[in-house]
Order: sequence, then structure tokens, then C-alpha cells
Amino acid sequence: MSSEPRRSRELLRLLFSQLQEEWTLSESQRDELDVLRARSQKLEAEVLRLRIRLVKSDAEIASLRTAQERRRAPATPELPAAPKREQPQSAKQPQSPRQPSSARPVPPAQPSNSKAQLENNEIPAAYVPAEPNTMERVEPVPEPGSGNSSSSGRGPGCDGVEPHLEPDGQWSLQVSTQERCQLELVRINRQGFKEFRSAVDRALCIWIPGGTTVLGDESSHAMESEKPTHAVYLRPYFLDKCPVSNEAYARFLKVAESHEFCHPAEPPGKSHVPGHWGSAEYTRVSAEPHCPVVFVDWFDAYAYLAWVGRRLPTEAEWEYAARGRRRFQFPWGNTSPSSKRANYAREVGHTSPVGSLPKGSAACGAMDMAGNVWEWVYDWMGPYRKAKEPRECPRGPETGEHKLIRGGSWSSPEDSCRGAFRNWCDPLSRGPHLGFRGGCDDF
Repeated sequence: MSSEPRRSRELLRLLFSQLQEEWTLSESQRDELDVLRARSQKLEAEVLRLRIRLVKSDAEIASLRTAQERRRAPATPELPAAPKREQPQSAKQPQSPRQPSSARPVPPAQPSNSKAQLENNEIPAAYVPAEPNTMERVEPVPEPGSGNSSSSGRGPGCDGVEPHLEPDGQWSLQVSTQERCQLELVRINRQGFKEFRSAVDRALCIWIPGGTTVLGDESSHAMESEKPTHAVYLRPYFLDKCPVSNEAYARFLKVAESHEFCHPAEPPGKSHVPGHWGSAEYTRVSAEPHCPVVFVDWFDAYAYLAWVGRRLPTEAEWEYAARGRRRFQFPWGNTSPSSKRANYAREVGHTSPVGSLPKGSAACGAMDMAGNVWEWVYDWMGPYRKAKEPRECPRGPETGEHKLIRGGSWSSPEDSCRGAFRNWCDPLSRGPHLGFRGGCDDF
């Protein structure tokens, strides 16, 4: 009788050891997949650089050939103009009025065959990407002042391009928006994600490949607003690496008085100057130029991002970037926050310069996703709902009373720094803990 329990115990030990080996093997495979994925992204970036160099070399060769042909072509002598004969006064006949019936119709001007006009004729009215990932079509952006008016460092509206908004106030995928949201690949970050630089405000934007993920949390410390968990599908998109700073927002204030970039539902006569701007109350919270802008409401964030050709990220995009595909509790993992990873719980007493805590970076490389400032997102506040199939690029309810804010702030407790934590606020609210970052569609 005693031998049977011993055998069963040995069998259970063997089974447990096999399960441990299989779990270790799966973890190693995941690490290998992460390494392979990072290598593939680096190779894609190198291929993109080579394509850009090839295009530049082809253009230089074409210009040299054109210059050689002009030198070889014989110069045609200009003929002297024939002397104009003047009729005597008596010979001049009075001009009869032009009759419409006998008038000869003037032929319409033929369109020029220049390259610029041909390209403009080929551009459709609304640009819809044919593939989910159109990163290879991103063209290099010249530096400001290089002479190219369409890609100079000026804000939209300086070149006469008006922002196009759909009736509900959302950005449409039109060529005008794409021209303003020009991004130049600058590097691959430590996490293996591509970082681009905006041509308008020079902000760094991270390209996130998208995919299927699960939003929400049903653990023991989850709030009721985070339940139930549900799957969503996101197309590739861009997200600002850091929140918008005081320095960047100050440049926007130079053109904010024109109200060209406001949301259609914005209250009339509203000012986009942050609350307490330039006062001791403001500098007490955000004193340095590289600190995040605060005392801004949802409409201020919308107008700034419309000026630079970007938009507010959706709640799904924000949470996917903050938690990663492994759905960490915090941007850096599942360990509790510390002063080296996040500015929270009034440990500092004010905001920190954006990007000053690299140890708190998310899996994609985005910084300040926990603490520092609450960040406005696009969505209205609404309850989560289960779905049989993943929803594609959800944008929340169509209307509501409160807009969502995510990420916690310098005065928030530890629990609000979780990536799934949801908070909401009146869209016209301004406070020392409210800021924002931008996003952009992958054209």
C-alpha cells in the first residue's frame, strides 16, 4: 500500500519538472523572437536609408546629364526684331465692335507636362493607404530653411494649406494632413522601435506596428471602470515619445490667436493660453522650458496638435503603447514605481523635464507614460463592453460629458500609474496636473 503513494509522488514530480522545462523553453523562444524582431526592424530601417540614398543619387545623375546636354547644344542666334511699320493717321480704319457670333473662340490653355503638375494630377482627393504598414513611403524631410516650402519648419497655415476636418471634428486621411505630418526617420531606439522627427515642432515620434491586444484589467487591484477586459485591433500608428513641453507650446501661441486649428465644438472666444501662464503659480509647478505644459484643457491640446499635423491618441493607442504586447501593469514592467522611474505621489512636488527618467520607459521607448502629468486622449469616457470579435481602432462613445485622461501625474498615488488605470475630466478643465502628447496615423 505504501508503494503506490510513492509512485504517484514520483510521477507528479516528473510531470512538474517537465512542465517547468516546457515553460522555460517557451520563455527562451519569446526572447529569441524579440531579438529577431529587433534585428528585422533594424534591417528595414537600413533598407529605407539605402532607398533614400538611391533616389538622391538618381536625381543628381539626371541633373548632371541635363547640364551636359545644355553645354553640348549649339547656341541659336537671336534674330533682330523687325521694325514696326506705322500707318498714317488717314489709313487707320475704325475698329468695329466684336460680334459674339463671329468671334473666334480662344483655345483653352494646354496643361503643362511638368513633373510637379503630373504628380498633383495623380494625387486622389482622399489618400487611403493600400497596406497596413506604409512606413516605406515616408520621405526624408529637409531641415527648416532648406528652400522647400512644403517641408519647411513653418507651421500649417503659413503655406496657405487649410486643415480639413470631418463633420465630427476628426482628422481625415487627406493629402493636406499628410503634408503637415511629415516625419523623418532619425534612429532606432534601444527597444528596437523606429523614431521619427516631426518637421513642424521637431518632436520625436515612435512608430508602433499595431496588432491585436487586450484592454482593461480584471486583477484584484483593478477598478470597476477597467472591467471587463476586451480585445481590440490597432493599425500601425505614431505616438510622441514625450509629452509636449512649455517651449514647444510657446511657439504655438504665436499663431493660436488666428483660431485656424480649433475644434468645431470649441466654445467661441476661447483662449489657448494656459491658465496662470507666466505667473508664479505656473512656474511653481512647471518652471523649466523642457517641463511639460500644464493648465491646458482638451481643446488646447486638440488645437496644438492640429497645428503640427497630428492628433490626440485614442485610449486604445495610449494603453497599447504604455503596457506593450505583454500587458505589463506599469510601462517598465510589473514592479512597483520608484523615484527613478516615475514622478508621482508628490515626491518631487512639481513636474520634471520630459524624458528625464529613462528607466521608466515603456516597451516601445515612450517616456513619462506614468506620472509627471495626466495626458488627455481623444475618447469620451464610457464603460467597457465585451465583444465576440476584436474591435478595430475603437474611438469610444460618440458623445459624453467627460474626456479621458491617462497615466497619472506628479501628485497622483501609485495605483494611478498603472497602464490600465482610467480617469476622466471635464474637457474644459485646466489644472496643474493636466498635459498631453500627440499621435499620428501611419500614412
